[in-house]
Amino acid sequence: MGATGLLAGQPQPTHAPPIWHSPQPAFEYHDFASKYWDLYPRGDAVLIGGIYPLEDGTGFTLQLASDDPEIESYAYTINGGAEQVTETGRIRVEFEDNHTLEDFSNERRELEIFGLKQDESRSRAYHLATMFFPKENYLSRGRIKDGHSRIHIRETDLNFARSRLSDWVLEQPDEADMAFAHETWGGLFTSEMDDYEQARVLASRLVTELTPHRGTPSNALDALGPFDQYRRLMAGEDKCWCANMAMVFAHANNVFGSPTRFILMRHQLFPGPPTGEEGYEILLAAGHTTNEVFSHDRKRWIWMDLSFNIWGAYLGEEGPLNMMEVHRAVNSPERFERLYADIFDPETQTLSRVRILDHPIHIKLRNVFKQDQLFRYMRHPEATSPAFTQMTW
Repeated sequence: MGATGLLAGQPQPTHAPPIWHSPQPAFEYHDFASKYWDLYPRGDAVLIGGIYPLEDGTGFTLQLASDDPEIESYAYTINGGAEQVTETGRIRVEFEDNHTLEDFSNERRELEIFGLKQDESRSRAYHLATMFFPKENYLSRGRIKDGHSRIHIRETDLNFARSRLSDWVLEQPDEADMAFAHETWGGLFTSEMDDYEQARVLASRLVTELTPHRGTPSNALDALGPFDQYRRLMAGEDKCWCANMAMVFAHANNVFGSPTRFILMRHQLFPGPPTGEEGYEILLAAGHTTNEVFSHDRKRWIWMDLSFNIWGAYLGEEGPLNMMEVHRAVNSPERFERLYADIFDPETQTLSRVRILDHPIHIKLRNVFKQDQLFRYMRHPEATSPAFTQMTW
């Protein structure tokens, strides 16, 4: 029951700008349409897949979706009535529309919704309240222009389905990869660790192993998969830089159940010439590759960087932060004052929380997290087109 597309033949939302009647001078609309929530799905068990007007009444069809692969159907109640189950994820929400103001307060529908798993367990309860306002409500107040009826989706903790967690895993580990990862790193974890703690332990081991092999890699390394890169590096046959470390970490962490992605940072004002030709590129912001880990236990994306040995960033006690939160903090003087990081030292095998401005790493962070940096979130090509989503602030 993943994120569903639009229902065929149904009217599509227009997202029209609001109507504004004012004696003020003419003005233009400048909409803020952030990709933030497309880039940061939260693994919700129940989501809104779509809302479509009824063809035979007043109301809408609510199409549900899920980012939990174990959710197979949904249970729901309307205004506390008998519980119903939908296998398709569709719920009909209808209003009387009797054109009388006396029943206006009754035209409210409160839904409680649960995602159902095959083992008969269910998700937490999600809620949605919606109200119908008849046109008479507006006409009685002298609102003739745009005095039509309205349906308001009001209080709800349901979010629209956007991307899914699985969209950001570029390569699913195969059986050989899983066996190798469990044999190589599986003994590092204890049953008391949550998934983020496991990621930190794994990152510490990889940095300890790969730091002696830091340097510029050969083209031969670029042609290999993540674990073959790791084997070549551990054999002392090549060098690695940020991208190689990020790829190995992402692939290994995906084996252990935490969706982990790598993100390219690079702002080329003028790209370099084709291979073999003379010339140069001009970079407004330096190139770098970093990681974000989704913690199921903490329900958030967490920025981790194996090149900077940072296993989590915090604004005071708030955190661990995702990468865009870090980007905003680095470019806000007041926030940068309060930005801390858990920094791992591979020589002493210690992890310390330090204020970024008190550590030499702040120079590197200012460089790669410039305000004008570009970020490319690598997304599976079968999940969307194009294969990456570009975001700027």
